[in-house]
Amino acid sequence: FEETRSIACLIRAQKVYLKMEDPQALIEIYKKAIDPNQPQANYKYVLLLVVLYLDTNRVRRRRIF
Repeated sequence: FEETRSIACLIRAQKVYLKMEDPQALIEIYKKAIDPNQPQANYKYVLLLVVLYLDTNRVRRRRIF
């Protein structure tokens, strides 16, 4: 992902991490992809991160980023 910045790559990675039941590494990748200096480009990474939190029942009183 770091080389291509491809959303398709992240979606494939998300499927693998969810099967492994270890999404923490993917959460870190999403957090690194969210660049506060480029708010227009961030929405897709924020949405993927939110979906990941919802899929893994990690939605609690915590800050996403």
